[in-house]
Amino acid sequence: MWTELAAIANNSLVASSPLVIIGDFNQILTAEEHFSLQSYELPVRGMTEFHECLEGNNLSDMDFRGTFFSWLNRRPEDPILRKLDRALCNDKWREVYPVAVTVFEAPGDSDHSPAIVSFS
Repeated sequence: MWTELAAIANNSLVASSPLVIIGDFNQILTAEEHFSLQSYELPVRGMTEFHECLEGNNLSDMDFRGTFFSWLNRRPEDPILRKLDRALCNDKWREVYPVAVTVFEAPGDSDHSPAIVSFS
């Protein structure tokens, strides 16, 4: 997935345009993006690869509000919460849409939080 993300971000038509990519990346970036009552081994290799992909392709999280953890496993006996869903953007996006923010709402019936991009 990181190779495909890099190909999109570096495409000559896209690289100089505002770019936002929203979705479930199924990967956390930092230990703070994982919460559980029981001890779990963090996917350090995956975290490093994701971080390198974002850094190498000039992508970062859009400013966001609402719930921090965007996914939960819905197991009361062993709850796990993670920030898996994101709105990533490039510098050109920030320049063209400086007040844009992503709002992550409560999950509702899904195990993921809906993400809504607001421009004002």
